[in-house]
Amino acid sequence: MNPSKKLHEFLTSMLEWETTLDKQKKTKDYKNNSEVRSNILQKKGEELLHIFKNHLTSRALRTIAKGRLDILATARPPRVRPGRFRGHARNQRQQNSYLHA
Repeated sequence: MNPSKKLHEFLTSMLEWETTLDKQKKTKDYKNNSEVRSNILQKKGEELLHIFKNHLTSRALRTIAKGRLDILATARPPRVRPGRFRGHARNQRQQNSYLHA
């Protein structure tokens, strides 16, 4: 699979993950019930780990992805948008090294 398509799949998965978690965080159950909140965060953490394992190298999983897994942060608007990606890497080669071939 070419790097562009692989990156697009990763960003699409991340966008879906982030928007669904954001919607769940706005529900009354999430805000008022700690058991529901805990279950949602556990499930979404597992989903995020699955996305990362499918798309990132083990090095990227240990480094840049670890913080995201620890806090499960989302932002409005989402930080990830297919077609508008600006990576944290210093250059394209480093950025591509984080993705599975």
